[in-house]
Order: sequence, then C-alpha cells, then structure tokens
Amino acid sequence: MKKKLILNLIVATFLGITMIGCSNRTNVQEEKLYTEIKTLQENNNELKDKYSGLDKKYKTLESKVKDQVAIIEMFKENKENDKYELIPAYTANVETYKQEIGFYMIMPKDKTLIQKLNLIAGELSSYYFNNLPIEVTKVEEVEGKKIVVVNIKESKDNEGIKDVALMKSPTWATGFLQGSAGGITTEDRLIETFLQRDYKGEWIDGVKFLYHEKTIEFEHVPNLEKVNYR
Repeated sequence: MKKKLILNLIVATFLGITMIGCSNRTNVQEEKLYTEIKTLQENNNELKDKYSGLDKKYKTLESKVKDQVAIIEMFKENKENDKYELIPAYTANVETYKQEIGFYMIMPKDKTLIQKLNLIAGELSSYYFNNLPIEVTKVEEVEGKKIVVVNIKESKDNEGIKDVALMKSPTWATGFLQGSAGGITTEDRLIETFLQRDYKGEWIDGVKFLYHEKTIEFEHVPNLEKVNYR
C-alpha cells in the first residue's frame, strides 16, 4: 500500500513538472511569436510609408514631365512665342557633375526684371528644393552692376530651430547644402539659373545668396558665399 502511494506521488510530481515545463515553453513560444508579428507589422508600416512617399514623388514627377512636354510642344509649334520665352533651369549631371539643363520655364516677355527673377525663384523651389523658401529680396547696384540678392530660408516647421539635427525634413542645412555631390548640384541650380549667362535681354550682372539673411557658410557650397557674376 505504501509503495503504491509513493509511486502515485512520484507520477503526480513528474506530471506536474512536465506540465509546468510545457507551459513555460508555450509561453516562450508565444512571446517569440508575438515579437515576430510585431516586427512584421512595423516593417509593413514602414513599407507603406515608403510606398506612399514614392507614389507621391512619382505623381509629382509625372506632372512636371507633362508640363515640360506641353511647354516644348507649344514652342515647337510657335504658339504665342511673341508673348513668351523659354528660360532654362540648370543643374549638374549626377555622374560627371557637368552643367546641363534640368527643365524649362515659360516666361512672359512683358514681366519686369524683378518679376522674372521671382518666377525663377518659385520654379526652382518647386522643381528642385521641395518648396523650401527662395526669396528675391532686392536688386542693388554695386559699382555699376546690377546684383540680385536672394535669401534662402528653412520651412516654417523649422523656424527658430538652431540645432540642424532637430530640424524636420526637408531642410536646406541637411538636404541641399551638405555633401560634395549635393553641394555642387545646389550651386549649379541656384547660381546658373539666376545668372542665365546666355540670355540676350535685360538681365542682372550678378547674384548674391544669403541663408536667413546671413552669409552662407557651409563647407560644400563655397561658391554661395560670394557674389557670382555672369
């Protein structure tokens, strides 16, 4: 009788330990599975955000291409060419860094010089610089030469933020004024497009850029620190 009772106790204890072990293993497996599901959900959300961003960029690019095709076709057919002129916006080739035309702007001929410069500022901001502010502040005369002063600023979301690491994208400081390749491209897009060296009508003699109304002092855009002449 005693032997039977002891045997039953041993069996019960073994079964209890086994069940606890199985329960622990089940909990570990559940936690692991939960972690994997959470990671997959986070990855899926990141992919959705990336897709949404790419889709938005694609639609914007598609719209710009349509605009360019319409502009070029209009000038090919000589429609209202007496009222408008085609103005190139420059950029730098991503592989060779050589200057090239990035897109064309359609410019009403009856606009004043300052109006034309403002149109260029708006188009550059829209096409190249994620709508970051580019302001034509004035055209001043220096030693008989007309110099346009252009002030670039961060977006309203980043106004007053001194630490660039805390700024929300897009930014001039981290997005367009940094990096060797990015700096060269930004210089060409701003300097050459405003100067319009091949333009035959009335134009400026030079351009001066400011960053929040102060001299631009970023390592990778040294040419933006000085006045650039045609």
